Amino acid sequence: MCLPDVQALDQTFLDMVRSVRPDIVTDVGSRDGEMAVKCKRALPEAQVFAFEANPENFFQFAEGACREGVVFVPLAIGPERKTMELHVPDWASADRDAPLQYRGIGSARSRHDSQNYLTYRAAALPLGDFFPLPQHAQARFAHWIDVEGCTYEVLEGLSEALVERTAFLKIEVETKPFWEGQKLVGDCLELCERMGLSPCAWFDHEEQFDVILVNPRQYAS
Repeated sequence: MCLPDVQALDQTFLDMVRSVRPDIVTDVGSRDGEMAVKCKRALPEAQVFAFEANPENFFQFAEGACREGVVFVPLAIGPERKTMELHVPDWASADRDAPLQYRGIGSARSRHDSQNYLTYRAAALPLGDFFPLPQHAQARFAHWIDVEGCTYEVLEGLSEALVERTAFLKIEVETKPFWEGQKLVGDCLELCERMGLSPCAWFDHEEQFDVILVNPRQYAS
């Protein structure tokens, strides 16, 4: 289903949260926790986790999100456990009083249009490793993934068990590279197909857009 714009896709995701009622929602690359808070308001009984590796954003926005009942976690999500470098273009940093729309641009990759960065070191782990407890084995998940050029790597970190328990997820993809060495839309959708996830909603944009995918196994009668 092709939607008219990003606002319609955001609303579709929230409508799915309300109707599917996942036990756990993750917001990966959360910036200020905006989508995590919206999900918590849409489904108050769900556990909602916001992952944000940029310390500028974590220290500024975590308190507000936590007051809403969101668990705000200062971690990067990727394919393996490691310490990584996060590159924040100076024009997108808190030091430059960057507007909110730019504050989520930090990435493990360098952008083609930027040369000067603030660099932070952050702990990273696969999303599947964050949910190892027995109760997680029975939980139903939804994921909102917006990680600036690293969507493919976040998907790689979804363990087989976590994918099986995932009802739906949203990813941000690009048709051309904005970051050094990034995977593009075709790579990400091919990986999702191998995981058994099927696109159900998106919007048209020539460079960057979002896709919601569902796990048909979670909806089988």
